[in-house]
Amino acid sequence: MQKSPNTIISVDVVAPSGTGVNEFNISPNISIFPNPTTNNLTFNCQQKSKIKILNIQCQIIKTFETKENETNLDVSSFSRGIYLISVETDKGVWRGKFVKE
Repeated sequence: MQKSPNTIISVDVVAPSGTGVNEFNISPNISIFPNPTTNNLTFNCQQKSKIKILNIQCQIIKTFETKENETNLDVSSFSRGIYLISVETDKGVWRGKFVKE
């Protein structure tokens, strides 16, 4: 697929409640914190999850799987800004965001 300079990409971001950027629980089994963050982002998952981190242009920055209860992601090398998160589990896919300060 070729993209012209006028290509518009639409992204649906679904927040659990409200529109602010906060620490959030997306189910009783998954939490992601702190938000905003400067160095590390912690994923607390009670189930196997596939996680994608995308920049605001929807380019995949990092993809990894969680296999244990708590996984830390070093984001210290990420540029400051807003990042999108996609968490895929057996129960479905959740999309959210975090801020790197």
